[in-house]
Amino acid sequence: MVKDFFQQAGSLRSLLHLPPSTIDDSFLQKVIGIIEKNLGNEEFGMPQLCKDLHMSRSNLFRKLKALTGKSATDLIRIIRLETAKD
Repeated sequence: MVKDFFQQAGSLRSLLHLPPSTIDDSFLQKVIGIIEKNLGNEEFGMPQLCKDLHMSRSNLFRKLKALTGKSATDLIRIIRLETAKD
């Protein structure tokens, strides 16, 4: 199960190195960039991500769930684990 998280995180983080081809790709790059910028902040979570993206909690949850199959909290956790693995 943890191995699946690492594999998924790698594919999500690889979006940062691709030119955005759609609005959704651009949105995911922005989300991942904000998360990576705040990796050192222990207090960073979904409320701060919502504030940085100027989105409501429910809208952010729905959009991320539709695009990635993960919640914002799961996405933050996956990216932190992937960074710690490196």
